[in-house]
Parts: sequence; structure tokens; C-alpha cells
Amino acid sequence: GAGAGEEEAGGAAEPAGPGQGPLGGAEASALFLPHDLKRLELYARNLADHHLITDLVPQLARLVFLRRLPAVKVSHIQAAILLGVGLQRKSFDQLTAELDLPVNQVMAMYNKAIRKIGTALRELQEKEVEKEMDSNIKGVAQMKKTSKAMVGGAG
Repeated sequence: GAGAGEEEAGGAAEPAGPGQGPLGGAEASALFLPHDLKRLELYARNLADHHLITDLVPQLARLVFLRRLPAVKVSHIQAAILLGVGLQRKSFDQLTAELDLPVNQVMAMYNKAIRKIGTALRELQEKEVEKEMDSNIKGVAQMKKTSKAMVGGAG
């Protein structure tokens, strides 16, 4: 239910420097391969076990806690789970004991957090592809103008 643990985890944002601020699409593509995003999607849709994404979770947790994914809002409980699994390398058994919650509830909240992160990363990469397509279209238009000018100027 939407109790005390469902509020959003937040805090003061720090000034952005290199490797800080919102994650860009190009950087997201450099950090995560399409195969990585596919694994996240499979896990988020309950089509794969959490072990399939274990290697990605530390980087995902870092991005959330460094506020590099501003679109991702997680509850305090989800933040605790991401911290435990991603950065402290705790097992779900350890977390359920620490949080005093049933394992299925912890797993469900973890899945929900991973789904939010996966969606944010996919949207970033889609924006990057759109930018590349726009850039390519402008490049082709410029090449056509140049070629017309060359053909027209030669006659």
C-alpha cells in the first residue's frame, strides 16, 4: 500500500560537473549495450530471473543515487533495496530480514524500480536515435544543396 515507505526518496541536487548531471543518450549507449537493455526489459516483464541482471545493478544503482536519471523516482523502500542489492551486494534474504518485509514484496518493489530505470534508459536511447536520424536527414539535405550548386555552377 501507499504508506510511509512509498514516499519518493530525494534530497538536495549537487552542481553538475563532468560525469554528473542528467545522463545523455550517447553516454547511456556507451554504458549499456542493446543486449543489456533487453535483459532489463525481460526481467521487468517477469520473463527472466533477477540473476540475469545482477551484473548491471551496481551501475543502475549508481545512476539513480547520483541523480543521473532524473526521470526515475523511487520510493524509500525501493531506494533501500537498490542500495542493498546494487551497492552493498546483499542477498534478498538479507534484505528481507533487514527491512522486515516478505521476500515477495521486496522482489516486487525491486522489479518495479528496475522497470522504471529500464524505461528511462530506453527513452534516452530512443531520443539519441532520433537525434542521429535528424542529423542524418539534415546532412543529406545539405549534400543535395551542395551537389545542385556544383551541377548548376558548372554549366
